[in-house]
Formats: sequence, structure tokens, C-alpha cells
Amino acid sequence: MIRPRVTPLVLAIGVIAVSTAATMIRLAGDAPNSVPPMAIALWRVGLAALLLTPVTVATGGLGARGLRAWGRTEWGLAVLSGVLLAVHFATWITSLSLTSVASSVTLVTTTPIWVAIGAALLLNERPSRVAVVGVLLATGGAIALALLDAGAPGPRGGQAGAAILGDALALVGALGASGYLLIGRRLRATVPVRLYAQVVYGVAGISLVIVALLGGTPLGGFPVTAYVWLVLLALGPQLIGHTSLNWGLRYVSPAAVAALTLAEPIGSMALAFALLREPITMPKALGATIILAGIYIVARAEGRRAARVVMPAE
Repeated sequence: MIRPRVTPLVLAIGVIAVSTAATMIRLAGDAPNSVPPMAIALWRVGLAALLLTPVTVATGGLGARGLRAWGRTEWGLAVLSGVLLAVHFATWITSLSLTSVASSVTLVTTTPIWVAIGAALLLNERPSRVAVVGVLLATGGAIALALLDAGAPGPRGGQAGAAILGDALALVGALGASGYLLIGRRLRATVPVRLYAQVVYGVAGISLVIVALLGGTPLGGFPVTAYVWLVLLALGPQLIGHTSLNWGLRYVSPAAVAALTLAEPIGSMALAFALLREPITMPKALGATIILAGIYIVARAEGRRAARVVMPAE
């Protein structure tokens, strides 16, 4: 595959940007800001979509060579990708209010495992034996990490057992992200990143608005500091982070992109320790290490099997 020389730099910037998300979410959601999880998710993708709109309009994205040229396949896949992105954020951000940043981020980054399984089921690409070993290793680590949280209260003082619900939601978030990456790889072969991101972020935002309204979630009236974190979340992790990774999906496989996000738990744990004073216990560190080792094995094995298609740079 022909890749632009800036690909590693763009992907590195994306990973650094997304690694700050978990801590920003906790700072926006915890007192005194107390922004509800659904509102945080909505502000993140909704504001990013709004900020992209002038760029889309100015570059002719609404014209005959832009969105008007899309067929049913492109629109259908993009809408599904947006819904899956909404599921990812809604479940993962909620998990951050129930379990630790370390557990939530580590579990949600099991995405490469589900990408490998999805490729086998949807693309008829059977994983190698090495990949299967990685799946089993990471799954075992995920179960161990969840059991460590089983009797612990959530970070906001919820009932015992709340943390295991948070862990489960984080895993659902990983499944949503996997579908989002697989569809992104399919569409990015022909669709410019600005149009893909515009539609997917917009659909995700609309989906989250509907969920928030149905659930009676307040979407405003927060302290000024809360809006600061929400804007930074939209600008950094979403607009810069996710868009950079979506850009990279044209040149590298979704498994490889997912593998790059393995740096996210390291940055998130460090920020949570520095800003939230959240301790990293030895059992949690061991569980996270097992999961990351399994994910690395899967991503590396699947990355080597990824089809290489020659395509020009955007």
C-alpha cells in the first residue's frame, strides 16, 4: 500500500489526542461540574460535527462531487457507523462514572480483538492461530480485571458492584468502536475524511440527542469550567484524535489503527494518577498488562494478514 510520509506523524498525533479523553470526561462529569454522561458524549461529537461544517461547505462537500454523489451504500454505511460511534461513546463514557479510568480505558481498548472477530465473520478472514491465542489471553485478562472490580463501589460512591457494570459497558463500547473502525476502513477507500467525519459525527450527535431527550438528560446549565472541558474534549480527542485515526484508515488496516490506541491506557492512567489522584494497584496493573499483551498479539497477527491495496494519497 502506498502511504504518505506523514502517516506515522498524523496517527501519532491522533493517539496522543485520544489518550486525554478519559481524564477530560471524568473532570467534566465529576463534581462540581457534574455533566451527565450522555451530555458529555453529545457535546463531544456534536460540537465536533458543527466545527467541521464550515470546512465541508467551503470545500464543496455539499455539492455534486461531495455528499450529493453518495449512493445508498455510502449513506447506509455512514449512518450505521455514526450510530455505532454513538453507542461507543454512550456506553464508554457512562462506564467512566461507574468504574476506574484504568479499568474502563483498558477494557474499551480491547477493540482489536473484536475487529479481528468481525473480519472473520463479515469478511470471511479467519484469524491465525497466533491471533486466537491473543484473543484468549486478552479475554482472560478482561475477566480478571472485571472480577477485581466486582465488589468495589463506583468512583462516585455508588453501590457495591457498580464497577462491574461499568466494566461491562466499557466492553460494549469496544464493540461499537470495532464496527465503527471496520466500516470506516470500507468507506475511507473512496470517501474523503472530511466528508466521512462530517456525516458520522453528525449522525452520532443526532442519535445521542434522541437518547438524551428520551432519558430526560439535561444538556446545558453547567458551570463554566464544565464547558471548558467539553470544548476541549470536542477539539482534542474528537476533532483531532478521531479524525486523524479516520484519516489513517485509508492507508493502514483497522487492526493496525486499533493497535495504535494501545498507548491510550498508558496515557490515561498517567493523567488519572496525576490529576485525579487515582491509584494504580498492582493487581490492576497486572490485569491491564495481560489485556494489552493479548491485544498486541491480535493486532500484530491481523495487521500482517491485512490486504494491501495501492491507492493514492488524499
